[in-house]
Amino acid sequence: LLFCSLLGFLLAIPNNLFSFVTFRRRPCRRNGIGHYLLCLSIINQINLGLFVARLIHIILNIATNSSASIIDDILCKLLSYLLLSTSRLVFWLSSLVAIERLY
Repeated sequence: LLFCSLLGFLLAIPNNLFSFVTFRRRPCRRNGIGHYLLCLSIINQINLGLFVARLIHIILNIATNSSASIIDDILCKLLSYLLLSTSRLVFWLSSLVAIERLY
């Protein structure tokens, strides 16, 4: 499970970087869709960072066999909440892209 997650992360980093570089150019942001896609690439980069932080947290908890301390509980809940929030934000922005294309 960790191997597949890390492989997905390694494939997502260049894809997201190329997306950010593409939509940072001014001709790609002439309409609203370009702005939405630029925001999507920035939020996806934040989401990938949170994903790696969550994976590192899980790996460290598995490797150390530590008992559940308050800091671990807070970090676990905070990372999960932020991952969920950024994922939902990406879905909403994707919906806005679809609505604007339809319009």
